[in-house]
Amino acid sequence: MIAGFVGTYVRTQDPVASFRMGMACGAATAFTKDIAVKSQIEAVLPQIVVTQIS
Repeated sequence: MIAGFVGTYVRTQDPVASFRMGMACGAATAFTKDIAVKSQIEAVLPQIVVTQIS
């Protein structure tokens, strides 16, 4: 999760995109026996929706 966030943030400087990627990495890993691989993360990423609340 942290690596997904930091890696994306370093490349994009976009905190929302970075949060989405971090959540996708964490979610994909939660459903595997080991660390998730890129294909598993990419499969989960479209399901991660970030909604701003106020």
